[in-house]
Amino acid sequence: MTRTSSGFPASSPAGSAVQRMIRGSAPTALDHHNGIQTVEEGTDAIVAMATTGEDGPTGTYTDRHGTVPW
Repeated sequence: MTRTSSGFPASSPAGSAVQRMIRGSAPTALDHHNGIQTVEEGTDAIVAMATTGEDGPTGTYTDRHGTVPW
């Protein structure tokens, strides 16, 4: 499991959000090419969150299938 996060400085514009995505295990150098899904599948959550509008989810973990309970 990988957690991607970003902190915003105090001067962040109003409406900024922090999104956390779980990319899953994709065959990359990070896991010695032992991933169980394709690289494309591993990027689904990242692309979904990057293209989500202002009304998208906040305070959640998201994987390629949607919100993950935590």
